[in-house]
Amino acid sequence: MYCFLEPTGEQDPVQPTTPPRPLFFIHLHFIMLTRYVFRSAVCSEAGREVLEDGGNVVDAGMAALLCLGVVHPHAAGVGGVFSGILYNRTTGISRGIRTTCTGSPLITYGVPATLQGIRRLHSLYGRSNWEKLFVKAIKLAKEGFHIDDTLALALKSNELRICQSALRDLFCDRNGSVKAPGSIVTNRKLSELLQSAGANDSLLPESLGMKLAVDLPSAAQQAFVKNIQRCGVEIREPFTIEEEGYSVFTASSELFSSIISETVKRHSAQNASFWGDASDYTNVSIYVSLFNTAKLVYNNFLGNQSLGGLPVSNMVSSHIGVLDNSGNILIVSTSLNSSFGAAQVLPSTGVLLSDFVLDPAADLAQWSCASIVKLRQTDKEDDDDSEDALGVGVTGGFSAPFIAAQIIINRLILGKSISEAVISPLLHVEMVSPESLSACISVVGPEKRVGDFPYTCFPVHWIGLSLSLYHPAHAHGTRHKH
Repeated sequence: MYCFLEPTGEQDPVQPTTPPRPLFFIHLHFIMLTRYVFRSAVCSEAGREVLEDGGNVVDAGMAALLCLGVVHPHAAGVGGVFSGILYNRTTGISRGIRTTCTGSPLITYGVPATLQGIRRLHSLYGRSNWEKLFVKAIKLAKEGFHIDDTLALALKSNELRICQSALRDLFCDRNGSVKAPGSIVTNRKLSELLQSAGANDSLLPESLGMKLAVDLPSAAQQAFVKNIQRCGVEIREPFTIEEEGYSVFTASSELFSSIISETVKRHSAQNASFWGDASDYTNVSIYVSLFNTAKLVYNNFLGNQSLGGLPVSNMVSSHIGVLDNSGNILIVSTSLNSSFGAAQVLPSTGVLLSDFVLDPAADLAQWSCASIVKLRQTDKEDDDDSEDALGVGVTGGFSAPFIAAQIIINRLILGKSISEAVISPLLHVEMVSPESLSACISVVGPEKRVGDFPYTCFPVHWIGLSLSLYHPAHAHGTRHKH
């Protein structure tokens, strides 16, 4: 979650008329369900450098997104997708950003949409030269980057899968183990692809499709190229929730917007003091009540609707938030779906493909829930924790809007601080069958700080709470009970 405070004098809905002085740039990395939060210093620097060079929030966000595709390839990259929301504080105008693909679904891997989306967003709202967005990512891929704690955790959690696939050439030592934190990784083929894309954006997406398809079976190449040409981002007015004292703008879908609105309304109608001790994850009654709310809300809006095509809640993703001192905000969520996607690296380009293999009827927009919460409170005294807008980035498919609603409730209704609103225990829900939900409570100890804490997860079932403890490796598909 992000808090934005600076005043603005700009009049253009998305483009500042003068280069803003950069206030700060933050990147937060989330692995939903067990949920870890980390910072990528090198990609924060990439975004900050673009801002300081006269770019705007779109330029900075896209530079950081390209950087993440190099240094956090398990959760971002050319082979993935992204969505987000763009907000101008003065005009109040927002734009939702959603990945769209109209081609036929592929069987073993997803269709890359990141570069097409970056090109579209930059062409409409960017200010920096196109090639400047690629400078940091190209350098890191060519000269090498150090494995940080975030990537090291993902590597260790997927060690067997990585070292038995083509990923071993990038991430495994000669002894068959994944590289340790601090080790240097290079991906020169990816550097060459980024160099080519940065030199001439007019060739996208046709040239991208042909470059990537070279490494695929000949029978799949034509369909792959056509699908890439049909994938990109849709930029439109966001779905809006108007309530007394605040508005919520979300980029994903009307369904997700409705789930957020109904969850917040149901909570407001209950006794707020009952929820005030939600930091105590041993208070079973709080989460039974929250789970009952989830059942009512999802039954109300989903009915008998099929959810088989939605991404599941253990998605691995990254979130980027950019703010300039004019109050312009960009929130971006990006993912390859599973950690390291389909675990398939294309040797000619160094690109990791995602495993966003969705049902043809599924809406690809409904894997994330990037939102802006705009406060209309005018009598609040200024202090270090006040704000007039919050940016919330959540992924997890089916569970994403319910998680976003809980964060909004924590901040707006319960009055928690920004960090408390994010790290408080959250209920993650998932459809296990057309008739039932399952849920997981993510918990972190109060002594931990945002950026370096592990989450513990307690599963919830229809009949109540089970206190079987899930190990954090559950986020990567391995489940342990203690």
